[in-house]
Amino acid sequence: MVSQHNDVHMNEGVIRIRHTTRLDEGFYQCRASNLYGTAVSRHTLLRLAFINRYDDHEVREVNVDEGQSHTIRCNPLPCYPPPNFSWSLRDDHGSLVPVELSNRIQMDEQGHCRIFITKNVTV
Repeated sequence: MVSQHNDVHMNEGVIRIRHTTRLDEGFYQCRASNLYGTAVSRHTLLRLAFINRYDDHEVREVNVDEGQSHTIRCNPLPCYPPPNFSWSLRDDHGSLVPVELSNRIQMDEQGHCRIFITKNVTV
């Protein structure tokens, strides 16, 4: 059902929905009728793209021994379409620098970052 708050225009087989909301999501189908019958188009799924924001989190210090690994978990937010993940490291000046993946730093499909420690560091 198209929400009542929207400006909906239908003209010559085209539907235009302005100011879409989650209420407009769903399957849409065009029907054309005349004296000879009715033709029905394939259905189209309308999904509203969105992503929530992370809340500010406290900094958590983790000590890892040399030769061990540590996984930093990414807590993905509800969103559509599914997100692409990347990690950044804050440098001494406060700037974010992209983390380059390697044999030592890896990321899985859920965005979790696994670091293999080769010397004593604080993460």
